[in-house]
Amino acid sequence: MGQNEGNVQSRRLMEHLGKLVDGNHAQAHELQATGLSKDTYSVDAWVTWQFGHDSRSRTVHGNGAVTTHFGFEKGAFEAHLHALGHDAASNREIRVPFMQTVTVAAANSLRHSGEAQMVKEYDACSVHRQCGGCRGSGQVACSGCQGSGRRSCGSCGGSGSRYVSVNHTRWNGHSHESYVVQERQSCYGCFGSGNQVCGPCGGSGRQRCGSCSGQGYFTDIVETWALARPQWWVRTASGLAHELLQDFMAKRGAAQALDFVPSLSLLDTGYDDADRWVVHYGGEAEVIEQSIALRNQSWTVPAVGPKPVPMKPAPIFDYLLAAEIAHVRDLRGARKQTNIRARVARRLFHTYRGLPALDQATQEVAALAGASAPAGANTVRQAMQGFISTDAATDLGEAIQAMLHKISPPYSILAWALVMLVPLSWVAVSTAMNVPHANGWFDGAFGLAGELIGGCLGVLLLSPLAWVLSASISGLLRLRVPKPYRQKGRNWVPLRQMLKVVLLAALPGLLYGLSVRYLRMPPVEPAIRVASAWVPGHIIPPPKVLMRAQPPLQRVNLPATYRAIQHYLNGHGYPVGPEDGQLGLRTRLQIGRYLYQHHLSAALPPETVLADMLQRP
Repeated sequence: MGQNEGNVQSRRLMEHLGKLVDGNHAQAHELQATGLSKDTYSVDAWVTWQFGHDSRSRTVHGNGAVTTHFGFEKGAFEAHLHALGHDAASNREIRVPFMQTVTVAAANSLRHSGEAQMVKEYDACSVHRQCGGCRGSGQVACSGCQGSGRRSCGSCGGSGSRYVSVNHTRWNGHSHESYVVQERQSCYGCFGSGNQVCGPCGGSGRQRCGSCSGQGYFTDIVETWALARPQWWVRTASGLAHELLQDFMAKRGAAQALDFVPSLSLLDTGYDDADRWVVHYGGEAEVIEQSIALRNQSWTVPAVGPKPVPMKPAPIFDYLLAAEIAHVRDLRGARKQTNIRARVARRLFHTYRGLPALDQATQEVAALAGASAPAGANTVRQAMQGFISTDAATDLGEAIQAMLHKISPPYSILAWALVMLVPLSWVAVSTAMNVPHANGWFDGAFGLAGELIGGCLGVLLLSPLAWVLSASISGLLRLRVPKPYRQKGRNWVPLRQMLKVVLLAALPGLLYGLSVRYLRMPPVEPAIRVASAWVPGHIIPPPKVLMRAQPPLQRVNLPATYRAIQHYLNGHGYPVGPEDGQLGLRTRLQIGRYLYQHHLSAALPPETVLADMLQRP
C-alpha cells in the first residue's frame, strides 16, 4: 500500500469517527490520530455452489390438472418428482446458463452469491387424489338423519300419535256439565307415520361432501425448481490483522465482499469431487490499524477497504457515556430491575435527547415493533455503529425501553387492571365460598377448575373493552412526547398477563376457603350479606318520596339492643369482643354469620334479631 493511500484511508476513518463522537460529551477535534499501521496482502475467496432442488405444492378441489398430469397414478407421479430431483442435482447441462451468467458478471457475481439462485424451472405436474371422506362419490351420509332420509317427528316423538284434551258435555240429571277427556289422535305433523322427511338432505339421506366440495377428488399440483445454494469461505495471506479480516469477511458474507476488497476478481472455476461448482476469487486487501486518542484514553481501530470499514470497533462510547452508564446501573441495582419512576424517566429523556448517539438510539428503540431486551441492545449497538461494549449496550437498551414505557407507554396496565377487577374478584370470592362446601378433594378440584375457566372466559370477554380503554389512555399519554419518540401501540400485551393473574386471584380465595373449613374462620357469605344490606342505604341514595306526616314511632334503645346482641353472640360461639353497645365491624360480621347459619334475612332490624336470639336455647 502506498503512503498516500494509507493517509487517505486514515483521514476518511478519522472523519467518520469524528462525526460519530461529536456532541457526545466530546467534540470532533478532540479525537486525535496517534499512530498508523498499514499493510496490503492477498485475499482468496471461494463460493461453492451446491446443486439441488426445491418444490412448492398446492391442492385444489376437483379437476385442476396441468400439462404434465398423471391421473390417479400416484406411483408414477412420485417417480416423476424423484426424477426431477435427481436431474436437478446431477444434470450438468441445465447448469450451463447459470454458470455463464456468473462467469460474465465476474466479480460482480459476488453481489448475488449470498442466497440460493434458480438454475431451471421445471413444468408443474399434477395427480388426482380420491377424497377419503366420501370415497370418491362426492356425497356423504346426512348428519341429520344418519343416511336414512327420514327423522323422528318432533311433535309426537316418533309414536305417530299424541294425546289431546277434548271437551265433552253430558246431562247429569239436573243440568248439562262439561268434562275433559284425553284422547289419542293421529299426529298432524307426520300423519301418523312417526317420521318426517329430513330437511337438510331432502329425503335422500346424502349430502355434499364438505372436504372436496362435492367433487369426489382433489388435484395435487407440484412446482419444482433446480437451485444452486452457495457456501462462502475466505483465506488470507499473512499480514496486518489477517486473522481478524478472515473472520470478518466470513461473517459478513459474499454479498458484501466487494465493499471491503474492491480488487476482488474472478480467477477460475471448476468442479470438485462432490460435484459442486467452485468459483475462485482473488484480490488485494488494504488494511490499516489506526491508533486514536481522546483526552487520556487511547484505542486501536483495525479497518479494511478504501472507505475504511472498522473490523473490530473499539468501546469508545463506554468512555464517552461513562456517567450515563453508571447512572443506569445504579438505577437498576444488583437485581437488574427494569422498572424506573416516571420522574426519573423524564430526566433521562431530557438528558438522552441532548446526546446525538443516545437520541438516535432512543428514536430507533421507539420504532421497534416489540420490546425484548436483545432488540434494545442491538438497536443501541447499531446506533453507535458497534463502538460500545455488549454489557453497556444492554444496560442502555433496557434503560431506554423502561424510560419509553413511562413517557410513551405502548399500553396502559392500569386500564386493564380496572376492567379485569370484576372477573378477578369473582374468581377470588367464588373460590372462597365454594371450597368450604366441597365434598372431597375431587369435587373441590373440579369446582376450582370451573372457577378458573370461568375467570379466563370473563377476562377474554372483557378484553375488547380493556383494549379500547388502554388504547385511549396510552394514546393520550404518547401525545406528550414528539412523534419520533412515540412507541407503537401494543395494547394486547397485558392480556396474557391477566390470564396468569387469574391463577393468582384464585390462591387467596382457596387459602381463605380452607381456613373456613378447617380453622373455623368466619365464612364469606355473611360479609357479603352485610355489604349488600349496607350498600343500598349508604352508597345508593334512597329515593325522595313525599309522605304524609306519621305519628312518632317508639324509639328503640339501640345501644342496649346491641349490647344484648353482643352478650348473646359472645356466649354462643360468635366472639365479638367487648360488649360496648357499638355496631363495629366485628359485630357486623358475627351478626351476618349468625343470620347466614340460621337462614335469616340480612335486612332484619336489630330488635327482631335480638328477639330471635332470645327464643333460641
